[in-house]
Amino acid sequence: METENCKLKTSLMLEPRQLFKTSSDFSNRLLALSDCPLSIDIVGNIIPQDNLSIAIVGSRKMSSYGKEVVHDIVSALAPYKVTVVSGLMYGVDMEAHKMALSCNLRTIGILGFGFDYLYKVPDEQVVNSIVNRGLGAVISEFKRGEAPAPWTFPKRDRIISALGSIILVVEAGERSGTAYTVTSALQLGKEVLAVPGSIYSEVSIGCNRLIEDGARIVKSPQDVLKALGLTGDGSGQITILNSPVSKEEELVLKFLDQTGIFVDDIIAGTGMASGVVLSSLVSLEMKGLVRDLGNGIYRKV
Repeated sequence: METENCKLKTSLMLEPRQLFKTSSDFSNRLLALSDCPLSIDIVGNIIPQDNLSIAIVGSRKMSSYGKEVVHDIVSALAPYKVTVVSGLMYGVDMEAHKMALSCNLRTIGILGFGFDYLYKVPDEQVVNSIVNRGLGAVISEFKRGEAPAPWTFPKRDRIISALGSIILVVEAGERSGTAYTVTSALQLGKEVLAVPGSIYSEVSIGCNRLIEDGARIVKSPQDVLKALGLTGDGSGQITILNSPVSKEEELVLKFLDQTGIFVDDIIAGTGMASGVVLSSLVSLEMKGLVRDLGNGIYRKV
């Protein structure tokens, strides 16, 4: 009965498909998680283009300053077709999705509950646009009838950090939930960026502390482009900067050839943990050194 009531509260009647981790189109970035979900419910698709992405997270109590920052940064990403990943909730999350859609960028929304509770999303039109315009995906690792709870959102946050190439924190309070996303990102070896804010603003305490602790400070949209390894004149031509190759990436590169090798063979051949190999492959692909041929096969470019 509760599930039926949930469905009545939303005009969206989405039928997600279940995607298992053994599927060929399951995201390699999710496979890099030590506690990768066995399956996800998904509407829409994750495509290779989404490997160039940014996770934008922040306070649910977004200020006008935070909104302006989101608008400026996402607008700067538009010529480069960067996918925006966030959590489909109030504040910074929702603004990031809306701005991505207004710029015709792909965006991936991660739910902190099952699809039967889709009415908990603050703006259903955002979900409608993602689905009907084919501009991304909506994902949940929870069963359809699983309700939101204090523990479900921290669990959702690791999915957000896994799908983003980098993580940008726009505004965060002293005890912000973005801490879960940041912690997961650091465990995955992702770079965390933070936007500085007023010392008098409660929603800037978290960001200012992140910068103090070593997060890259964002003083302009160009700082975000640089962190993504992008440069150019804004015409839409993407250039990957000469980024250094880590020792792990170097080992993976040496093992690859131009014909293509299964990821399981790469893991066995390098002797590295699967999460390290998968993260290295994603990073090398962003740098233009590796190509994903699908079905778990990679080759050197």
